[in-house]
Amino acid sequence: MKTKYHWLMALILMLGLLGLSIHGQKQTPKAAWEYKSLFSTSADLAYVLNDLGAQGWELVALDVTSSDKHGLKGATYYLKRAK
Repeated sequence: MKTKYHWLMALILMLGLLGLSIHGQKQTPKAAWEYKSLFSTSADLAYVLNDLGAQGWELVALDVTSSDKHGLKGATYYLKRAK
């Protein structure tokens, strides 16, 4: 009977320590992002995208079915970077 009691106490102690270690962990802050969209009718935007990439912008989506307010067909590039 004493053996079961010791195992039970050891288990409770281990679970308590595990709970303390989980509770003590710092939560990482959520990243804040800023977004930019770029509409273009040109297929050759490598120089523009490379310049934006050097500024920290990352291309996250591309919509090739876009058109501007005048009905001109092109592509919209969506970018993000950390604030």
